[in-house]
Amino acid sequence: LCQNGVLKKGDFSASRRYLGDIQNALDVKSAVYKALVTPHKNNDFFYNCLIGKPEKSSLSCDDFLYMKDTQEFIARLLKNALKKRQTGINILLYGIPGTGKTELCKTIAAHLKLPLYSIAEQEGYDLNRGNRIKKLCLANALLEKDRRALLLFDEMEDILSANLLTGKSRSGENAGSKVFVNRMLEKNALPTFWTANDVSSCDPAILRRMTLAIEMKAPPRHSRKVVLKRILDQEKLHLPENEIHSLAHEFDDAPALIKNAVRAASLAGGKKDQAKFVLNNSR
Repeated sequence: LCQNGVLKKGDFSASRRYLGDIQNALDVKSAVYKALVTPHKNNDFFYNCLIGKPEKSSLSCDDFLYMKDTQEFIARLLKNALKKRQTGINILLYGIPGTGKTELCKTIAAHLKLPLYSIAEQEGYDLNRGNRIKKLCLANALLEKDRRALLLFDEMEDILSANLLTGKSRSGENAGSKVFVNRMLEKNALPTFWTANDVSSCDPAILRRMTLAIEMKAPPRHSRKVVLKRILDQEKLHLPENEIHSLAHEFDDAPALIKNAVRAASLAGGKKDQAKFVLNNSR
């Protein structure tokens, strides 16, 4: 395909056809094929093909001021863990849906200026339990050397619940080795965020291997009002003070849901009732 490690002019198309034949013959995954045959200047493209693009935060640390101490503690923990190249760092955020667990992970990663790779999906495919575990291991293997990234594993209970580790999933998929999962948590190279709505079904052995476990609750009323005002300003939606107070009092939703509701209300005409409609139907 090349001489002395350098492709000659016109050789790339031939190489691409050759690799295409290998893909068809050996059933190479499309993500791997894309990473191999697409020209790129740095490793970012290679990582994006294999483990997805980094998550982007739509909020800021100010939107979680009611959890300021928690944010600062997690940020210091992660910063020092990466600096000292510590392994087995797992941070669990759990709580009812809509409390902003995933957005808080994205916000902390953005604050630390670190890419956050989600182990939830890959290019729109619905990954099963086994594939998500494999993707987590792959991400650790690819990024282990630099250790300048964070991982996010959403909906942990769907993958690491006690019943899945002792039998089969509802789809009949083998649960896999409980020992393997335990060792994976103990030795993962990159700090990993785990989120769950309910941890009651999770194996106690897994919970014991969490470096930090934080329950996220609905933001207090005062914080909701501050967040709502900031989001209204961002979306250029102007509401009277009494209507802002009414919305903050009536709804205890997370900042991400409030932002979606305000954006929808702005597009629909900019009234309080439209924001209420979205928030009521988001529950």
